[in-house]
Amino acid sequence: MKDNVNTNIKTTLGFTLLELAIVLFVLTLLVGRFALPLAAQREARQVKQAEAEMLEIRAALLGYAVLYGHLPCPDVSGDGEAGANCATGGEGGLPYKTLGLARGNDPWGKNWRYRVDRNFANSPIRFDTTFADSLQINNLYGDKLSTDEERPVFILLSAGPNGRLDGDNATTSNRYQSGAPTRDFDDLVFWLSRPILFHHLLMAGRVS
Repeated sequence: MKDNVNTNIKTTLGFTLLELAIVLFVLTLLVGRFALPLAAQREARQVKQAEAEMLEIRAALLGYAVLYGHLPCPDVSGDGEAGANCATGGEGGLPYKTLGLARGNDPWGKNWRYRVDRNFANSPIRFDTTFADSLQINNLYGDKLSTDEERPVFILLSAGPNGRLDGDNATTSNRYQSGAPTRDFDDLVFWLSRPILFHHLLMAGRVS
């Protein structure tokens, strides 16, 4: 009789442990299934936030150009302020303090990257101001998104969710890339053309 009771207890415990293992396995699957969509939703929100911040930065840069007649140089010292000059060109941080913005990092905590054509930053812009740095935007297939006649006057970059600049954006050349996110590319790139800049300066009486 005692042996039968012990057998029944062992059997009961065995089924209990098996059922517990099954429940834990199912819960693990469910958590994994819902965690990915939640992460994707969070990333989508951060991308939308970055796009909204790009528009705010664009407005600040245009406002600066209207006030001073030219665009600011990049932040090369890491203090959030525009460099004294950008005679040699080159990329740097966003001079967010100079622009009156609250912070200089994107939604993923990385610094916004900023590049300006030096002819549009070192002296008052005129209708005959031409390009000095030959900045170029291509898509992910190498096709030009900007032309030789109308190049970007400034470029704004976020490294995106993966926290690193991808493709041509990771180099120190004058060529940049923009496109829909892929497995190997998730940078957010924004640039402004000369006609749009001239329009704002002309409306403010800041170009001659």
